Amino acid sequence: YQATAMKLTQENQGQEEQLQTQTGNLDQGVPPSEQIELEWQRYEQELLRRTNEAFAKNVLQETAPSQITQTTAEPRPNAYIPDDIVGIPKPYGALA
Repeated sequence: YQATAMKLTQENQGQEEQLQTQTGNLDQGVPPSEQIELEWQRYEQELLRRTNEAFAKNVLQETAPSQITQTTAEPRPNAYIPDDIVGIPKPYGALA
């Protein structure tokens, strides 16, 4: 029991010192500890990544129709644009 009490007292003193150090760092305007600073940087990077992904997804939804199917086939034209003055497409094939 006595060894446990001494161990807990020692841990308590260590945490008190750590708290005093971190409070002093905050008063000076620096991060409380390097671990907290790294954690904050990871948080900011994750926030930026999520913002960029949301923006890209929003742009994709606005520019692309909702019923697009992924394909590797080359698109087939169903009309051609003649070289006349008007330039209105004329159908060819079964639609002509």
